[in-house]
Amino acid sequence: MTATYDAWLRFVFAHDVREPEWYWDESFDDQFAALALTPQTTTQYLRRLLSRPSVLAPYTLPQVAQAIWFLVGKSSPSEALYALRDKAIPLGDRRAVIAEITTFFRESVAPMAPGTADTQRDPFHIACFMWWDIIPTHATDSELEPELRQSCLDAMIATLAVDNDLCHIAALHGLNHWHVGFPELVASTVDAFIGSRRERSTFVREYAPTARSGAAG
Repeated sequence: MTATYDAWLRFVFAHDVREPEWYWDESFDDQFAALALTPQTTTQYLRRLLSRPSVLAPYTLPQVAQAIWFLVGKSSPSEALYALRDKAIPLGDRRAVIAEITTFFRESVAPMAPGTADTQRDPFHIACFMWWDIIPTHATDSELEPELRQSCLDAMIATLAVDNDLCHIAALHGLNHWHVGFPELVASTVDAFIGSRRERSTFVREYAPTARSGAAG
């Protein structure tokens, strides 16, 4: 029987933070198989989580950080976001998951991480910064539908509009990597961001021009 949404949440988030992470334990495969998840169920659960991230309130930021690597990372043993590449799932459902990434950043990341982003030492900040780097969707991936790639760009652009330093730097990092496929769109988007008169941190002000050209790390 497929695990319920609440059981899936506990499986993903309710772990002690340690290295190596819990999902590299020898027992992981059996525990994960017991959830009996299908790509369709994974897609539904991901959309529900991203659209209503208030369910993360019981968990610490380090727990959420490790869960981001587990859910989003292309090298994760769960391969959760590989569901976005599964053409057996309706394109609209997959695009809806991507659209809710902005909701997650706006309603969860922004309030959890006020102030200046620290992408060198803070595990939660690092995980959010790396989101569009580790996700298994890429600008030049010919197997992704054009509509899906557009959804990714739309999510990054919308996240850039969230008034939060970590949201800004995460979106800029993503746009930096997508410059290779969409140089004009990335440049014009970052130009508009730089040209706005809103106050930015020194980190963001210095990072944005290099992200504009795809030259940022």
